[in-house]
Amino acid sequence: MLFNSYNFIFLFLPIVLLGYFQLARVSHAYAASWLAITSLLFYGYWNPTYVLLLLASIITNYVFGLWIAKSLAHHSSDEKNKYWYLPSQSILFYWVTSSTQISFFPA
Repeated sequence: MLFNSYNFIFLFLPIVLLGYFQLARVSHAYAASWLAITSLLFYGYWNPTYVLLLLASIITNYVFGLWIAKSLAHHSSDEKNKYWYLPSQSILFYWVTSSTQISFFPA
């Protein structure tokens, strides 16, 4: 399903928006959860392996976020706080270059 397809515009998007605004009346957490679930369904409809990638990315970013928050709460030095960036970007770079036809380092 593409963003400009009729299925998306006239079926998926209205259902998602209706669900979001109805759930937002009850709880913003429910509305955010609804968007997360429907976005996983949207990307899973196109290619189910991307759901695994999204979940791995979400979990990785959440763990790094907790790590950053914990280090900031303990008032550690600024030198330590910048080391989270390299591992997270390295993982992303590795996945992009290994799972697509993009080659940054031609043989």
